[in-house]
Amino acid sequence: MRVNVRQVRGVTVIQPDADRLDAGSVGQFCQGLEGLAEPLGSRVVLDLCRVRTMDSTGLGCLVRTFRQVVANGGSLWLAGVRPQVSTLLRITELDRLMAVYADVADALAVWGDPPGATFGRGTYESDGRSQGRMGS
Repeated sequence: MRVNVRQVRGVTVIQPDADRLDAGSVGQFCQGLEGLAEPLGSRVVLDLCRVRTMDSTGLGCLVRTFRQVVANGGSLWLAGVRPQVSTLLRITELDRLMAVYADVADALAVWGDPPGATFGRGTYESDGRSQGRMGS
């Protein structure tokens, strides 16, 4: 699974390039996020606009990532959540734990950061290897 990572005015935006986060794919995604633990920073938006379905392993990955970011004094927000995933977040009440925004631009606007000013981009493959440049 390919994951796009970019920095926008101090906010790390992570977007999995997959239509599902389930038992078959989420392990590699979570390993990649763990490899990015230090460069994630204190403000993280997880853009789920391409993710159509998610199961309990996908939810577990979200919770682990949330805890990791919060333990480092940060915030993790979700953006672009599709209907099936939104229903799952609502049923499990995770939408009360993590802020959910219509899209990345809305999340960035709440933080007072205008969208579009990208300072760094990178991607990683499912094994977590960095490709491209992270940070400023």
